[in-house]
Amino acid sequence: MKKSIIFAVVAFCILSMTQTACVQAFSVSTSPPYYAMSAPPGQSFSLPIKITNLKDPFNAQLSIQKLVVVDEQGSLSLEPLAEEHAVHFFIRGDDEIQTDKPFLFRTQSSHTITLDVYIDREANENDYYYALVAEAVGSQDQTRGLHISLQPAIAVPLFISVAQNEIPYKAKTVFFKPRDRRFDAIVRLGDNVYIADSLEPLKLVYTLANTGIHRFETMTKLSTRFASPLFTKKNEIALKKTAILPSTQKMLHDTDNADNDFTSELPRKILGMYTVESATTIGDGNAVLFEHITIVIFPFSVIILLIVVVLSILIYRKSHTSTTKIPRGRTSIFMKK
Repeated sequence: MKKSIIFAVVAFCILSMTQTACVQAFSVSTSPPYYAMSAPPGQSFSLPIKITNLKDPFNAQLSIQKLVVVDEQGSLSLEPLAEEHAVHFFIRGDDEIQTDKPFLFRTQSSHTITLDVYIDREANENDYYYALVAEAVGSQDQTRGLHISLQPAIAVPLFISVAQNEIPYKAKTVFFKPRDRRFDAIVRLGDNVYIADSLEPLKLVYTLANTGIHRFETMTKLSTRFASPLFTKKNEIALKKTAILPSTQKMLHDTDNADNDFTSELPRKILGMYTVESATTIGDGNAVLFEHITIVIFPFSVIILLIVVVLSILIYRKSHTSTTKIPRGRTSIFMKK
């Protein structure tokens, strides 16, 4: 029994030592969540956008970038504007920030950004996709003695349809119809672009797509303000394909592709109940299907410890029962005829 207890303690300590290094993440909300409009060539207007930092302070640099489709699945990426483009932007900040250089985006602070937009008179009738990007620059995560460069960005999508017969500022549905969901920002993580719901930051994440059917899931620990991704296939939890990175918010996309390569391990010491929310976009994204799964996840070390404890109890009970003798003068009821 003593050896089993010692083995359990040693196993728990060894398995608990491994810890995944995580990059610090940001949570920024915007109002309105995006702009989608139609306007004729030669039109000019201003768009007010309020951005709020919900988490840690960081140095932010504002810019206008172009949303570009990068693969057949409809994933989008952000690219710098070309010298010649149909829509021109001028960014104006409030009294506290200057938009032409990085500024300190403090925790729980808000800034109102004004975009002056001018559509070129020679612009072709087409749909143009841009984003106001607040990108972290010159920051490092120094937790656990690590120094990791940060490269997340928050972007407000700007969908502008240029057409001669359109009424200026007319809202139109682009890519998706969110129904009762309110989206606040596009989050750029790596080379992919996602839309996140800021009511519960990063709880439900979409990849923008203009064709096809795409599945993607995220996992959020209850009563927390961060989300972690969970790979699922046909509503079956596949732990071998699981990536749980609470701090990096690394999102999985297009999970219908079974060949996706996710090498991240399940971090230790992550214990609790999680809600998995999946969404499937059909066709051009106007139809969105929601599914909800609630699971309980224990860290591997806890599972091993529980197994060792249970086995130790069973072995102890078996050894104790086998050495128990029947007192003299008494006869077992099973020996009576």
